[in-house]
This record gives sequence, structure tokens and C-alpha cells, in this order.
Amino acid sequence: MAAAASAGPPAGKGPSHEVMQLALDAARRDDGPALKDLLAEHPSLANASDDAGTTLAKAAASEGSLSCLRIALSAGADPNANPLGSRTALMAAAATAREPCVEALLHAGANPNIVLPDTGTTALMMSARLGAALCLEHLLRAGARHSATDREGRSALRIAVDVGPKATAAVKVLLRHGADPEQEAADGLSAMEAARVRGDAGLFTAMERAVAAAARLQAAGGATLKAAIRSAQLEADLEGTSIDEAGLRARAADIMKEWEAARAGRKP
Repeated sequence: MAAAASAGPPAGKGPSHEVMQLALDAARRDDGPALKDLLAEHPSLANASDDAGTTLAKAAASEGSLSCLRIALSAGADPNANPLGSRTALMAAAATAREPCVEALLHAGANPNIVLPDTGTTALMMSARLGAALCLEHLLRAGARHSATDREGRSALRIAVDVGPKATAAVKVLLRHGADPEQEAADGLSAMEAARVRGDAGLFTAMERAVAAAARLQAAGGATLKAAIRSAQLEADLEGTSIDEAGLRARAADIMKEWEAARAGRKP
């Protein structure tokens, strides 16, 4: 079931249009003192929005205004609010590769798996479209689902592969976190096949070898071991290093420990 965003607090008497615009302008230009003064006088600004559904947190996140984002969150801004079904603040940060803002929002409790209902897009997919590897790393460590797909059936990995060479680092991050290169989109192409069609022989071969290694060495270890072996082989191939079966198993074990540590770090 898709994660739902918060529509914010119940409707009531909020700030005037003029005050809202002053606050949004301050948030966008990262004018902390001005925003603090406005919030002190109009506390409801923290979760108010303009006619387009833009909140203070979203305005600050989309412009990379980290200090104002923190001020809004400290004032009680809901990191998961999406008035009018618009993007959340995390999506706004992910869609503009504002890595410090992505990190701050996740720390404040932003849900990385909220889905835009009209497109099926998540914050992870938005960062993948930009090839924003650091944003992807934060999102995946916070529990973003790399298997989620948009309305076209494309995962974040498939989206990153479609972007081309500028997203190579993003592809590596997704693969290292266990994204499946064989997961097919609605057009019938997996990320691996899309790489072949696009003419990226190196990436296609690396994915193909990783899939073969996982099938060969998985044994009775289940899906997690399969994904870890696949990630270990891809890591070696994409870095241009050789690795034997013993090395693959050892690296896969380390990768599974890393995944478990990341999951443990997300537990409340």
C-alpha cells in the first residue's frame, strides 16, 4: 500500500496572503532572521501553504535554504505535508538535488516512500532522474524502497539507467543497495536490457555478470543473499577489479551486514 502524505492541520484562520508570501520569500532566500520574526508573530505559518500548496518547508527545501528549513521544522512544520496533493518538502529537495535538505528532512521524520498519486513518483525516483547519488544514498539508508515503480512501471534504477552516463554514480548506489537489474518496466525492458538498448555495453555486461553470479552462488540463502551477491559482483565489475567466488561470498556477507546496520539505525 502506498504511503500517504499528510494534508496538514485542519483548515482554520491562517495567515493572510501577504504574510504567507513574505514568509515564503524569506524561506526561499534563506533569510533566517526574517522568517523567525514572521513565525513569532504568526505561528500558524509553520504549516500554512499558498494557493499552489507550497509550505515554508517545501519552499526552503526546493531552494536549498537549509537554515530556514531547520527553522520551519523547529517551529513545528510537518515534513510530510503535501497540501493539494502536491510534492512534499522531501520530494522538493530530492527533485532539485538539495542533499543537505534531504538529510535534514529525513532526520526530522520525512517519509521517503510517499507517492505522488498522479505519476506514482517517489523522492527516490526524483533523485534518480537527476543522477543525484548522495541524495539517493540518504534516501536508501532511510528506507526508501528501490523496488517501487512509477505509473510507467519504472523503478529508480531503470530511471537512472535511462538518464545515461551522467547518472552512472546513481546507478552504482542503487545497485549497491540491492536494486534488481532484472525488474521489468511496463515497456518490458529491465534496467539491464535498457542499458543494452541504450548501447552501454559496460553497464549491461556488469549487470549480466552480477545476475549470473547471484544465480550461481545463491544456494539456499534466499533473496537477500541473492541481492547481496549481485551487488558484490556489480561493485567489483564497475570498479574494474577482479573477484573470485570466495571473495564474492565474503563481500556479500559484508554487504548484508551493512544493510542490517542501516535497518537497525532506522528503528525508533
